[in-house]
Amino acid sequence: MSTATRVRHISVGEGVRSAYRPVRLIEEATLTVNAHGARIFSTSRLPGHDVELVNGFLLGEEIIKDKSEVRKASFCGGADANGTNPYNTLDVELSPTATIRLAAYQAIATAQSCGVKAPSTPHAPMRTVSPLTLAADALVALPGQVKAKAAMWNKTGAGVQAAVVRGGQLHLVREDVTTLGAVDKVIGALLIDDQPTAGSLLFVGGSLAEGVVKHALRAGFSAIAATGSPTASVVKLCKEAGAALVTDLDEGGFNLYNGTLA
Repeated sequence: MSTATRVRHISVGEGVRSAYRPVRLIEEATLTVNAHGARIFSTSRLPGHDVELVNGFLLGEEIIKDKSEVRKASFCGGADANGTNPYNTLDVELSPTATIRLAAYQAIATAQSCGVKAPSTPHAPMRTVSPLTLAADALVALPGQVKAKAAMWNKTGAGVQAAVVRGGQLHLVREDVTTLGAVDKVIGALLIDDQPTAGSLLFVGGSLAEGVVKHALRAGFSAIAATGSPTASVVKLCKEAGAALVTDLDEGGFNLYNGTLA
């Protein structure tokens, strides 16, 4: 599936209208995820690394505890009107225990969507993560290093990046049209490959909201660094979990809300 397409547009600036010219834009598509015949969720995403995204989402929402609880993940067969499989529907088979957690998750989601007071949340208290000391010079270099390896950003100048830094080295980079999608792809990649999150830093190329940070902390990241700003809830969550939090990060500096510098 193509993840970028060429579109012609008119560029206007300072009262001057230039001729039509092509530009590459991200090609997003909706991914629908089903389990045992019922839909779990749908999300707009940048196609690619979809199984990672789903594993990251399921772990972040505490539906699974480890990768063994996703017994199978496969795209639905069949062709669309153009005679091709768009690979936009993914079926997962969960373990019995994960299926029970999924039912509780869906009951809460349904109640909240109907304006009904939801039953008690099954989420456990936010886990305490391993502390991590940060190096300022390495932090300010991160945004440039991540974008240099972000293929879609370099094609279109758009999208959100998430990355993992471990031992001072950039470990992997994922991209999506949403911050949560990019972060879930990273979480899923580490989960599937049995790679540790403890002692690792999660980089996010954007602002931080509560849902994104909850997924990161539930995955066990020791530090989070973002180019954008946090909400008050994000700061509170990171302090409660003991995770280092760096925001408004660029080559000129950053804000440190929690954690220590080397």
